[in-house]
Amino acid sequence: MKFGTKLILIVFLPIVISTITAVYVSSTRLKEQGVQTLEKKTQTILTRMEAIRTYVATQFNIKEEIQEVVSNYPDGVIPDFEKKAMLKKVPIFASMAVGETDAEKDNYVFRIASKRARNEKNNASQLEIDFIEEFEQNDTLNTITYTNKNTNELWVMRPVRLSKEQGCLNCHGAPDTSPWGNGKDVLGYGMENYKDGDVEGLFIIKSSLNANTNEVQANIRTAIWEIILIMLAVLVAVIVVSGFFIKKTNNKISRIVKANKKIANGDLSEVLPETGTDEFSDIFRNLNTMSDSLKSVIKQSMKPLHY
Repeated sequence: MKFGTKLILIVFLPIVISTITAVYVSSTRLKEQGVQTLEKKTQTILTRMEAIRTYVATQFNIKEEIQEVVSNYPDGVIPDFEKKAMLKKVPIFASMAVGETDAEKDNYVFRIASKRARNEKNNASQLEIDFIEEFEQNDTLNTITYTNKNTNELWVMRPVRLSKEQGCLNCHGAPDTSPWGNGKDVLGYGMENYKDGDVEGLFIIKSSLNANTNEVQANIRTAIWEIILIMLAVLVAVIVVSGFFIKKTNNKISRIVKANKKIANGDLSEVLPETGTDEFSDIFRNLNTMSDSLKSVIKQSMKPLHY
């Protein structure tokens, strides 16, 4: 391999490797930060949902509301408008309404999952059941974050723990406490015999990690491309400057090689420029001095000898 080629590799290879490494590290960290930002945003939504649940629980006495409905409709035939009005006073339904509001605009999907769902669309998948059981086994566990690689989504989940204080057991508690005396709650659903603190299900917020559908990820992708373009611009600038110096170095090396060949062939006519203070100028001066010395020796050797 020629010296010039080695010089090019020595200069350019580290630059290229450094650029690729910098882009990779930067993009990886930006992606991680993007996921963290998305998670914080989701946590904020879930926290707001819990705050609404607590607030609504303080505004109504569910037990008294149930007694009033039973009193007004002793035959158990409750009109739809009354059922809807009743649901609006249930803390968990208020939380659900907050989760569903502006979900599409904020680029997330809100889902409720339960092992014993009253609404079929809320039946938990096996994966969701695993998360529910994880919450059931750990009373102090408040949040689970999961990246679903199959759907390229970030899931942030919180348990729906039933609270006696908030009146949850009036509808989900022991069947023998049924307001109708038939094991059903005020709206006609079978009571599940849950206890205070039991996990009824999950609130799940799913956010796409696809940059085409997620604003945070789109911003991250833009930032990564900006980094790549900046690094490429720097790389090109370094290559241009380095190329200029490498070309000058190669030219000087070529002159040295050419001068050496001429001297080796007996041609002492080559005179190298001695201007400059770098190592090549020193070599040029030394070659000129050597050439002059050889000329002097040859000149002396050609004089006639007198005995």
